[in-house]
Amino acid sequence: GLTAVVGMDPPRAIALPVPPGLECVVIHPHLQIETRRARAAMRAEVPLHDHVRQSMHLAGFVAACYTGDAMLLGRSVVDLVAEPARAPLIPGFHAARVAAEAAGALAFGISGSGPTVFAFTADPAVTAHVEEAVLHVFEAGGVAADPWSGPVGQPGAHVLDAIEAA
Repeated sequence: GLTAVVGMDPPRAIALPVPPGLECVVIHPHLQIETRRARAAMRAEVPLHDHVRQSMHLAGFVAACYTGDAMLLGRSVVDLVAEPARAPLIPGFHAARVAAEAAGALAFGISGSGPTVFAFTADPAVTAHVEEAVLHVFEAGGVAADPWSGPVGQPGAHVLDAIEAA
């Protein structure tokens, strides 16, 4: 599912509705990127122009979830903050993006601090093509990778049972 963190103190998250037919491809290249190194690559400050544009993309993403618009969701998955800094840490990232988009992906990006990448699609046949295309890019660059793909389920991350402290 899709989950939005809406509070930090205390931590709070809500499940977002998933546009019908939304699928996700996750590819984990066999690369090691220390989170410390990925964080060090980030800018200390975000220019106002990028902040405003990133906020617009976030609004588009949330609107897409609530309206069921997978195309808008794809146009809204844009990372102006972390991706420019972290993409160079993932050999083949830009070629993988081009391949995913050529195969029909709605969106492509870095999961967390990397090296795992993801793509959203809206059709199972496209999902298979995107997975194959991205794997080919990494393998052609001499990087083995593991794929996972399938429908994005509901309700997203949620607590199944509360565990009482003993």
